[in-house]
This record gives sequence, structure tokens and C-alpha cells, in this order.
Amino acid sequence: MKIGVVLTTFNRIDYLKKALKSYSRLSRKPDELIIVNNGSTDGTREFLDFWKIQNEGFKKTVIHSATNTGGSGGFFQGLSYAKAQELDWVLVSDDDAYPDEKMLENMESYIIKNDTKNIAAICAAVIYKQNDTTSPHIIRQKKGLLKIHTTRVGAEEYNKSFFSIDTITFVGALIKIQAIRDIGLPEKDYFIYHDDSEYALRLKKVGSFVCVPRATIFHDCNNSADIRGTWKAYYELRNRIIMYKKHFHPRYYMWLVFEQYFKRISLLAIIVKKYNHEERQLYRKAIHDGLNGIKGLDDVYKPCLLYTSPSPRDYAAS
Repeated sequence: MKIGVVLTTFNRIDYLKKALKSYSRLSRKPDELIIVNNGSTDGTREFLDFWKIQNEGFKKTVIHSATNTGGSGGFFQGLSYAKAQELDWVLVSDDDAYPDEKMLENMESYIIKNDTKNIAAICAAVIYKQNDTTSPHIIRQKKGLLKIHTTRVGAEEYNKSFFSIDTITFVGALIKIQAIRDIGLPEKDYFIYHDDSEYALRLKKVGSFVCVPRATIFHDCNNSADIRGTWKAYYELRNRIIMYKKHFHPRYYMWLVFEQYFKRISLLAIIVKKYNHEERQLYRKAIHDGLNGIKGLDDVYKPCLLYTSPSPRDYAAS
């Protein structure tokens, strides 16, 4: 059995170094580690060119992108390369996620001991700084009359050897290569947000998902980050509308649009002053572009042009 790993990175060299060190310490190392450098300007290119010639017991591949295509573009490039290799499974993850020493060993053990013919992806338990395993990455979904309801898997289920889930994210998901060949690649023009959610909806057509709690990965960020007032909020809403239109009954995306408009843009929102003028502009454009299927990097809402003061991590499109 051959297992590959795809990581995307953009201007987060310190996180990337930690991630690569954690992969080098795995008890079951990947057969190939594929890094997509999304046009970084912080020394990442030079670091990776040196890293790839160091012998650590597995094949190393570095793909340097001329521009920052976001997490979606990076995973598109990485999985496009991976599916053409002689791999059976490929793990996708961020540059700020660090696997436990036995993560791949435990995932491989599950594959060996269980019938995975109808399994499309196996997920690790994602742990955050708060040591919280009830992760927003590990959820179940239920269709209501007008909304898609999501709930986090309860803490008690993490005591099981494995359990079923309804979606995956690109943090610690081990995807079957044949499934990738069957359904194609992620949406490359989402830039960030919901490229993994949309991909999961397609993956479910060819197989189910399980989480193996003994396989853990530490995500070096807060599990409830507030993106309001940042460029990221534009892509989250725009892409969610596009995804809903593509995969769900019209009542779901129509309710989503109505709900977001009423909450953020309507006269009532102006009266209660919950959102300022710039925020209302952002959400108005996100709704317009989502309804019209406009994808790609927006001319206004992007990492290099923010209308609020960003933190250093706001520049990481992954």
C-alpha cells in the first residue's frame, strides 16, 4: 500500500517547518510528500528547494506556483499530481496542521483490518489549541425543510475505534486515489472556503467517510475563528451559495440568500447598525457573485487588499 501526502502553503514558513518536521517523525512515513508552494515570498521557495534534497526516507516533490491560487488552487494542483502517481491513498492537510507520530500508522491499520471497498475517505481526529476534539471538521449533516443543519460529533464517539461522518475537510483527510480518479479534482477557483465541502459532496457519490480517533492531527489555530470584517468572509458566503446551487434543492440556496440578506444587508440590519457600510458591501457582493456563479480571486477582497487591519495570519490563504 502506498500513501502520499499533499500540503499547500503560502507565506507561513514557520508553520511549514513544524509541519514537515512532524511528518519526518511519523512511525509510518508517507511514500511521497507533495508540497504546493502558492507563490510564497517569505523564503519558502528557497527553504523547500533545500528541504527536498535532504534524505528522510520518502520521496519529496515540490510544486512552485507562480501566483497565490489560494487553498483551492493549491489542492487542485497537488491532487492533480498525486492522482497520476502510483499511490493508493493521499492525505490532504494544511501547513499549520501537525500529525501525531502514529497518525498514518493508525490509518493504515484501519485500512488493513477493515473492508474499505466502499470507503472514499478516512479522517483523523482534529485537535485544536483548546485540546478540543469535538472539531468543526468532524460533523454530521441533516436536511431540514429549508436549511442544511450541521452538528459536531459528540465527544463520546471519540472513544470508539471508528465512526461514520458526513463530510470531510482538507485537514487530515486520507482520500482513496481511485475515488479522486472517479470524481475529478476540487474546485480550483473557490480560492478559499468550501472547496473541501464541495469536494466531499462529490466524494460521497462514490463512497462513505469514517473517522479513526486514534489517528490525530493538531491544528495550530483556534477552532472558532471569527472572520467577520475580513476578506475571508466574502469567499465563505460566495462559495457556500455556489455550492448550494450546485448540489442542493433550490429551496436551500434561496433560503440561504434570503437569510443572509435579511441578517446583514436589509433595512433592519441598517437600523440596528449590526454591520457597518463596508461589511454590508462585502456581503452584498458575495451574494451577487454567488448567485451568478462568479468564482476566482476577487479584485477587491483578497489577501493583499483589506479594508480592516489584518493580523499576520490573515495573509495565509490556505
